[in-house]
Amino acid sequence: MAKKLQLDTDRILRELQLTNQSVAWLARQLGVSRQAMHETLRRRPITFADKVGNILGINPKDLIL
Repeated sequence: MAKKLQLDTDRILRELQLTNQSVAWLARQLGVSRQAMHETLRRRPITFADKVGNILGINPKDLIL
C-alpha cells in the first residue's frame, strides 16, 4: 500500500522564496543583475518537483511506483 505524502505548502513556498532571495544575494555578490542570474539558472533546468524535493529532502523520482 502506497503511503500518502502530506506537504506543508507554507514551508515549501517559504523555502522557494528564500531560494529567490539567495539568487538575488548571489547576483549582488557577483555584480550582475538578478535577471541575469535567473537566466543563467534557467539554462540548467530544474523542475518544480525537483525544487520541492530538495526542500523536503526527498527525490521525487523515488516516489514513482
